[in-house]
Parts: sequence; structure tokens; C-alpha cells
Amino acid sequence: MKALALLLILVFLPLSALGEESEGFNGSSPKEVPADEVLEKLASGKPAIYSGKLIIGDLDLYEISFENESRVAKSTLKITDSEIIGKINFKDLVFLEPVSFEGTIFHEAAIFTNANFSQDASFNKAKFEKDAQFGFAQFLGMAEFEDAVFGHRALFNYVQFHKKANFGNAKINEGTLSNAVFGDWGIFNEAEFQGTANFYHVSFNSSAIFQESKFLKKAIFDETTFTGSGNIKIPYSIRFLEANFNDDASFFNTTFIRDATFRDSRFLEEADFGKSKFLDTIDFNDTSFRGDASFWDTQFLGSIYLHGSKFSRLIVRWENISKHLIFGEVLYLSLIDNFKKLGRTGDANDCYYEYMIKKPKDTGIWPRFVDFVKWLSCGYGVRPIRTVIVCVGVIILFGSLFWIGRGLNRSEESMQNASKIAGFWRWTRSVYPLRCVYFSTTTFIGGKSDVSPLGDYKYLATVERTLGWLFFGLFLATLTRTLLG
Repeated sequence: MKALALLLILVFLPLSALGEESEGFNGSSPKEVPADEVLEKLASGKPAIYSGKLIIGDLDLYEISFENESRVAKSTLKITDSEIIGKINFKDLVFLEPVSFEGTIFHEAAIFTNANFSQDASFNKAKFEKDAQFGFAQFLGMAEFEDAVFGHRALFNYVQFHKKANFGNAKINEGTLSNAVFGDWGIFNEAEFQGTANFYHVSFNSSAIFQESKFLKKAIFDETTFTGSGNIKIPYSIRFLEANFNDDASFFNTTFIRDATFRDSRFLEEADFGKSKFLDTIDFNDTSFRGDASFWDTQFLGSIYLHGSKFSRLIVRWENISKHLIFGEVLYLSLIDNFKKLGRTGDANDCYYEYMIKKPKDTGIWPRFVDFVKWLSCGYGVRPIRTVIVCVGVIILFGSLFWIGRGLNRSEESMQNASKIAGFWRWTRSVYPLRCVYFSTTTFIGGKSDVSPLGDYKYLATVERTLGWLFFGLFLATLTRTLLG
């Protein structure tokens, strides 16, 4: 019996010790590991794999001499679900094997400046309590930062992501990704930027997903290029769907090469898209702009969707959007009011004209005829030049009728005085067709003429005089509306 008990003790004692050693954050306390141990393994080319440990000391590889006399880590580095009590300095280091810091807490600054990750690098659920410095780094494999927390600055300026970079649901206090290059998908869906989000001059060479992202402070996307995906099965591969911008959002001089969407997004302060280029469809349906939304000198080459959008002041030229804007009655009426608020009467009139052209017409013959008259006579009240052209046409028409019917007669006094008139006006009286046009003109404008109509043609002259007064009133009303709105 004693022998059996001794045997059981010998079997379970090593297992118990092994369980205590592998105990992570779920246990009472993680096992402490000196930083020198990790450094020694990496420098000698041995795998450094730890889970649920407490790394004590600085992981500073910048001054370490490697076995191969180059700054290349040939072994796997995995420190997961652990805590690192010390600074990390992997500057200029090349990682040939996969790297993982999933679920690890960095209590001090983590420096990966100019590092090269040849394989996948995972920082999912990692927490950076101080600066996370990845400037000029290269990720040749996938870069995973999903659910990561950056408590201080996240510095990714000039970083190159050759494959998918995933920052989904990450919490970033202050993010700088200026001049970064995303060779594949750049995913920031549900990410929260608690400080300034700086994406200045970034290149997204494939899909850029910012769906349901939150920008609590200023968001900068100036001079950024969004290429999008060429896969037609992925609609809106440049996606800011349901994004929230609580502070100023700047997309100045930004280029959107493929279709992009900001549908259901909220801009609580100024949104600046000035001098940007939308080379494909842009969707702003149901988007809310509470501050000024500037699209000054913006270039649109694809369809523009603004249905259901709300804006306080939309600063844009009508000529820049008229050929690409998808029609909606409520939208056009809102734009007309918007242009009036901006004091851009010409744009308001042009938008109103397009609205009258495109809005559904009544099916009856009479309503269609009335609509045609409005369009022809004054361009729906905003084209005074059209009234002038119609007036000239009416004068020529009535002059032609007087000419064809020989309906005019010159008085003896007119004939006696004709020799006293020289130049052009004498010529108009001597040539009968021009005499008809002359009489038609003076009749239309309400003037007196030395030529009188014959017989029933006096009624025709009365009709023309009446039309002249009507068109004069129409011209004044149209001109006033055009100038004063």
C-alpha cells in the first residue's frame, strides 16, 4: 500500500508543478520571467515562447549582439496573455518568423521603429499603456491589431502594410498614420479614436473599411488616396458607413478612385472635402452634416447620392454637382434653400431650373401644355434671356403675318416725310418686309408708328400690343427673381 501511494506521488507531483508553471492570468499570479532570458533566446536564434508570464525588465535588443552578427531574429517570438514590466526596444530588427503579442500588456514604451516583420504579426487584444512606436516599420505578412488598446500615442507614420492590416475595434488615444501605405485591406471598423486621428497622405491601395468607426477628436485625411477594391462583388470598398465624426473632419485634396460611401455617418462639426476628387460613385445618403460641409472645387466624375442627407450649409458650386447628382424632389428643394442661405442666387436658380425639368410631370394635356409654356417663355421664371428670345420671335412672327397679308398702309404724311429721313431708318420704310418688322416692333413695345394696319389687321396689331405688355411684365418678374432670388 505504501509503495502504491509513493508511486502516485511521483506521478502527480511533476504534473502539479507543470500546471503551476503554465498558469497565466487566470491563476493567482503569473510566473515571473527575467527579460534577459527572452533576449538571450532571441539573440541565439532560439524560439522565445511565453504565455501568461510576467516579463521583468527591459526588452532592449538594440544594443544586443546577435549570433549571426546582423539584426535579424531568426526564431519565433510569442509572448501572449502576459505583462511586460519594462521598455521594449526592437528598433531596426528583422523578424523572419511570426511574431505574436496577443493579449499582452505593455506597461512602458514599445519601440518597433523601422522593424521588419517578414511573417504575420499579431497584437490582437494587446494593451499599450505608453507610446507604441511603429514608425517606418514594414509588415510583409498580415498585421493584426484587432481589439488592441493604445493608451497613449500610436505612431505608425511611414509604415508599409503589404498585406491586410486589421485595427478593427481598436481603442486609439492618439493615432498617427501619416504617409503610411496599405498594400491590401486596411480595416478600422468599429475603431475608436479618442484623440486626433492623423491619416495625412496615406495610400490605401485596396479596400479601406472604417465602418462604425468613432472619431472623438479631429480626423485628418488630407491628401490621402483611397484606391478601393477592383472586385465588383465588394460594393463600396471605401467604406465609412455609420462613422461618427465628433470634431472637425478634413478630407482636403483627397482622392477616391473607386466607389465610396459615408451613408448614415454623422459629422458634428466642419467637414472639409475641398479640392477632393471622387472618380466613382459617392454615397452620402442619410448622412448628417451639422457643421459646414465644404465641397469647394471638388471634382465629381461618378454619381452622387445625397438622399435623406441633412446639412446646415453645403458649400459647393452647382455646376460641380449638377451632372452627377441623383435626383430627389426633397433633396433639390433643400439645395435651393441652401444656395439662397449662401447668397448664391445663380446656383439657386440653376438648381430650381433642373428641379422643374426633372420633377415628375402631370399626365394631362393641359398641364403639360402649361408646363411647356413656362419652360419656353421664361425658363420657369429663372431664364430672362429666354423671354427676350421669345419676344424677338413674336415680333418676327407678327411682322411676317403683316408682310404676307399686305396688311399695312403708309399715310400720305408718312410718304411726304420719308424723303426727310436718311440712312437706315429710311431704308426700313422703303423696303416693305422691313417696314412690317418695324411696325411689329413699335407695336410690341407700345410705341407709335407712321404705318397703320389695314382692315382686320388692326385686331392682329392689338393682340401683339397686348402680348408685348404681358411679356414685358414677365421679363421684369423673371429678371427680378434671377437677380434677387
